[in-house]
Amino acid sequence: MTAQPTFTSPQGVLGFPCAIERPDNKFADTTDPNDHGDFKARLFLEQAEALPFREKLEAIWQEFYGAELKDSGKKSLKVDSDLLPWFEERDKNDEPTGRTGFRFKLKARVKKRDGTFFDQRPKVFDTSEPPKPITEVPHIGIGSQVKIAGRCKLWRNPSKMGMTLWLEGVQLCKLIEGGASGNADSYGFSSGDGYKDESTATDSPLSADF
Repeated sequence: MTAQPTFTSPQGVLGFPCAIERPDNKFADTTDPNDHGDFKARLFLEQAEALPFREKLEAIWQEFYGAELKDSGKKSLKVDSDLLPWFEERDKNDEPTGRTGFRFKLKARVKKRDGTFFDQRPKVFDTSEPPKPITEVPHIGIGSQVKIAGRCKLWRNPSKMGMTLWLEGVQLCKLIEGGASGNADSYGFSSGDGYKDESTATDSPLSADF
């Protein structure tokens, strides 16, 4: 088995969390100046696209699990499903939606064996023929459609084992900008009865950097 098998996902829809343009440092160790957070993505696929991709990842996992089980000499090894990168999407009523979600992550700063550090980020490409790198990556928001490529990190320690999909490459197929640059559509809002803002940005004496 290849130490770090590669993968390329089908085109899917990004959900939360979505941190491709810049890392998410919400859970970074504030006492560690070299903890720059993680790039993250959750990709949702319909059943037809999800099944073959999941089967490929499960085959990689089963081969790794079998080798670790043999080396351990045990009858079985405990596996926490939350430490595997696929899951069934459920709605607010905890009913399955029919889509499968996949988790991806990439540490923004990595410590090498010699004690030095290097920074890394996902490489983002457009849909040209051939695809071209995007030098100024936009704020890729929830609802954007992408393909994700990278390597599978298979790991085991004395108490846990799991599989991480490294977020190394992204092909941006359809952009919905998120965050401060997002519009109403990007948040899923539509027109309807209710409050209407009669002011405009030029009417307000106040200004802000967002």
